[in-house]
Amino acid sequence: MQAGRGPQLNQDDLLQALESGQLRAAVIDVTDPEPLPPGHPFWHHPAIWLTPHIASQTQNESAIAALLENLRRYQRGEPLHGEIDRSRGY
Repeated sequence: MQAGRGPQLNQDDLLQALESGQLRAAVIDVTDPEPLPPGHPFWHHPAIWLTPHIASQTQNESAIAALLENLRRYQRGEPLHGEIDRSRGY
């Protein structure tokens, strides 16, 4: 996972490593620029997972509470907390 600052990642080298099989997959949380432009190859690469710059250590108690609350909201047909707005480009 790339949770450092975006410029630390050499994007061309990563793409080459994925294409050659040196790496199987990449999870990227921070990009440069951010958000990536619409035509950037990371958006559609089958071995790259982009997260919306949210990398952090999960706190078990608060994560469980948030999950249970969203399950209840889902069952009631209510909007979920923390949904990603994909129309914003990340």
